[in-house]
Formats: sequence, C-alpha cells, structure tokens
Amino acid sequence: MNSTTESVSTSATLPPLSPGRWVRPNLLPALFGINAEQARKYRERGLWLEEKHWRYDPVRRVVYNPEEIANWFGGKL
Repeated sequence: MNSTTESVSTSATLPPLSPGRWVRPNLLPALFGINAEQARKYRERGLWLEEKHWRYDPVRRVVYNPEEIANWFGGKL
C-alpha cells in the first residue's frame, strides 16, 4: 500500500464535525449554502430574529444559531 492510499483511508476515519450552538458567519456557506451577505440581509429585513437566529457575541461579532436557522429553512418558525 502506498502512502497516498494510507492517507486517504486515515482521513476517512475522522469523526464528522458538528457546529456549536452559535457559529461565525464564515461557516454558513458550508452549513446552508448562503454567504455572510445573504445572512446580513435576512437579519436586516427581520426574517431572522435577534437572540433566536442570531446575536452578538461578547466582542460584538454577529454569530448565528445553526439549529434555529435549519428550522427556519424547514418552514418551522
């Protein structure tokens, strides 16, 4: 077995990552296929609610709640 095959099989055994309760905007494309600009528009238009879908972290950066956003995309308010 060569080293390339070994590295591929090793990387396949890594556990999947799951986001925390609140995530930074740079994870939104991987989680939902939307960018930070689209998320900002959802916030500013009132489609996503502060303290439910998004909030400010202790250093005043916007963070998002992936669980509530997934519910919103699924039609659950």
